[in-house]
Amino acid sequence: MTPTDDVNGWLRRVRALDADEALPLLLAILGGAQESPGDRLQAALVLGYLRDPRAVGTLVEAMQAADPVMRAQAAESLGLIGAAEERVLRQLIQGLNDEDYFVRECSAKALGRLGSPEAAPHLERMSAADPVASNREAAQRAVESLRGSA
Repeated sequence: MTPTDDVNGWLRRVRALDADEALPLLLAILGGAQESPGDRLQAALVLGYLRDPRAVGTLVEAMQAADPVMRAQAAESLGLIGAAEERVLRQLIQGLNDEDYFVRECSAKALGRLGSPEAAPHLERMSAADPVASNREAAQRAVESLRGSA
């Protein structure tokens, strides 16, 4: 079984419920310390696909997780939801300085999707200084996206 199979299985189960049933279950899984890391990660992913702004608070909290994969997925899901709230922008901008390269990349991509001009200076710094070339490129694409949406 591949990770895509897992995601597709999760999506099938979520589609069997209506959004008002699925959202609390997914939020409980993501926020549940007793849940397996894999289940929490899948919940964060599916919450992004649902694009429901009610998931924002839990995803912002997930960006504080010890696991960098969880932080990266939370950043990606926040970008998919598209809620350019101050707390989201603040958390994603902080993610640009994360010790993990993938968290930085996902945070840059999410900020590019959100289209908030206040992220531009932070992304420009990352595009000039990140030690990982693909992150510099992701930040540059995000800046270009922000300029296109202004």
